[in-house]
Amino acid sequence: MSDFEPSLLVPLVAGIVALAGGLLLIRYRRSFFEETVKVQRRLVGRPTSRALERLQSPFWIAVVGVGASVMGIVLIAACVVAFVRASAGG
Repeated sequence: MSDFEPSLLVPLVAGIVALAGGLLLIRYRRSFFEETVKVQRRLVGRPTSRALERLQSPFWIAVVGVGASVMGIVLIAACVVAFVRASAGG
């Protein structure tokens, strides 16, 4: 265990956070979308908000969640591979 690389800890934590955040976005995409629309209505006004709502949907929030989850999985896998290589002496 003396081969532990502290530099692997940062991407590992970032990967876990990205994976958890992505899964939360996927799970709560509708409520996240509804809250975003409410804030948007307050900021830009109802007529402009209605025009923008036609371009938005909870689907796109889920797409971002999938992207974040994939990024998290890649970061975690890269850390595991690097740790195994460091432990093997290579």
